[in-house]
Amino acid sequence: MDIDHLIAGFRRFCESAPPYRPDAPDAARPRVMVIACADLEADPQHIAAAAAGELYVIRNLAAIVPPYAPEGRTQDSAAALEFGVRKLGVGHILVLGHSGCAGMKALLDAGESAIDDPIVGEFMPSWLALAVPGLAKAMRPGVTTDTRARVCEMEAVRLSLENLMSYPWIVERVMARELHLHGWYIDLARGVLERLNPESDEFEMA
Repeated sequence: MDIDHLIAGFRRFCESAPPYRPDAPDAARPRVMVIACADLEADPQHIAAAAAGELYVIRNLAAIVPPYAPEGRTQDSAAALEFGVRKLGVGHILVLGHSGCAGMKALLDAGESAIDDPIVGEFMPSWLALAVPGLAKAMRPGVTTDTRARVCEMEAVRLSLENLMSYPWIVERVMARELHLHGWYIDLARGVLERLNPESDEFEMA
């Protein structure tokens, strides 16, 4: 695929799509924020068969939510999160993990050494270090090699949900029942969707 192919695709989109009018009175306002992995094969909007404008999507490496740290280094994902919650007023935040996550594979490939020294690079080490607790659970005795990736990927969803609750303006809205948090894990190859049950803390078939 080259850039010309993308330009041609944009032209086809413009020919088939209705006129874009963001200032129209009935313009869609996203009520659901989706935090998804950058290497997820399908667009979250297409996965959920959502209409244009229904979802506010944040995509980053491994669908990680950084913890609340306003005095720390600027985090693009935290800024996007704040905009969705405080400016757009979304009513739901969905953390979307998936099988075959490249970020989690990088941690698993590094093995136990990643717990102390996550991965080589300029920006990836500090980012993927946020998911190291999930890696530690995946490396526990009793977790088979075949299931380690799944455990690591699901733990990353749990950690992101925990980090969401470190933001005071998210906690405030959750406690007021104005905002609801969700954890999903999908395996596109098998066509399987699992949702995290907040009461049992287990992923269950949807």
